[in-house]
Amino acid sequence: MHRLQNRIPFLWRNPNRIPLASLPPDFPLSLADIRDADARLRRFAPLLASLFPELEASEGLIESDLARTVFGRRRLTVGSTGNLGLSIGIVGTALGFSVSVHMSTEANE
Repeated sequence: MHRLQNRIPFLWRNPNRIPLASLPPDFPLSLADIRDADARLRRFAPLLASLFPELEASEGLIESDLARTVFGRRRLTVGSTGNLGLSIGIVGTALGFSVSVHMSTEANE
């Protein structure tokens, strides 16, 4: 905890990590999904760097959970009639934003 509080780089290995080869065949995420998400984050990195000056040094790449504190100071609000708003809310929350999703009454039916 001392290293984290003092921003000293360190490596933490998850003791509960499950090797990719031992995941059940019906696991909902694949290595291709992870690579796709990585490519998408890299594609949007220039936008993130321009929107969040704190990310300029990393050229917009979110490299650790500590970078999420950047987003934690920001609020994301989205209005939608369906899955797009829900998806934005889920991704925004995962990135650390404080999120509000407003759904239309039609989306509740």
